[in-house]
Amino acid sequence: MSARHRQLVIGLGATAVAVMLLALGLAAGQIQVFIFPLVIAAAMVIFALVTTLQGWVMPPSPPARVAALPGQGRRRAGRLLPGVLVIAAYLAALETAGFFLSSWLTFAAISLIYGPRPLGPGAVITRLLIAAVFMLAVYLLFHRFLAVQTPRGWLF
Repeated sequence: MSARHRQLVIGLGATAVAVMLLALGLAAGQIQVFIFPLVIAAAMVIFALVTTLQGWVMPPSPPARVAALPGQGRRRAGRLLPGVLVIAAYLAALETAGFFLSSWLTFAAISLIYGPRPLGPGAVITRLLIAAVFMLAVYLLFHRFLAVQTPRGWLF
């Protein structure tokens, strides 16, 4: 299957799922209760349609053959392992620490692990502050604006 056809199939499948989710949310009745899922479903419809459009206008190209270097797959898997462990720790701590604390720690850990180097004390503090500002925005959006219930923990 060519890249163009693959893009079209993915886009059309995603569009079908997104439209179905949007229709289910609209058919539920109480829109105030389902405002967050409706916003997500509408965004999914838009992005799925963009993906379909990209596949439609994508010029046909010959399949690229890139030879992998020996050990390249192991290096990639080794590079992903810390992120997988952070996500596993996040899921384990979610109920105990709560959504916002565990999400802040996870966001900070991912940015420290995968962020640009060198990693001096100033860079660590900057990344922790960026993670805190990001989580403040998430808190305001989900907890205050959309009134989404998140797992509660030590802080809130």
